[in-house]
Amino acid sequence: MTVEDELNLLFRGSDNESISMAFTAHNTVWGITYAFDDEADEAHSLANGTSLKFTLKKKPDGSPTVLRVFFHFTNESGTGASYDERMTGSQGGSFDEVPAREQEGDLVPQNTYTFQV
Repeated sequence: MTVEDELNLLFRGSDNESISMAFTAHNTVWGITYAFDDEADEAHSLANGTSLKFTLKKKPDGSPTVLRVFFHFTNESGTGASYDERMTGSQGGSFDEVPAREQEGDLVPQNTYTFQV
């Protein structure tokens, strides 16, 4: 996995490469959900202390895999909560995002990660 555009969270990976994303919550109760491509918002919940692991697959039409991660905050708004993220690829490469997302009032902010295979 390589980082193509850090600002826009664009990555390139190989077919059948495993990606692992580990998150760390700061000053909030854990709450991360995620969805791939066209799944409904917040389709899956990520258990506290576990990594999000998935395998990249080359799509017949060549389109990228899009992962949306939703960061839920359970604390008083404005107390400085955040999540950090570390991504690694099974064929090499890593990406650290510190902070991946900071608290924005009562909103449920999301990051959109795009993987081209």
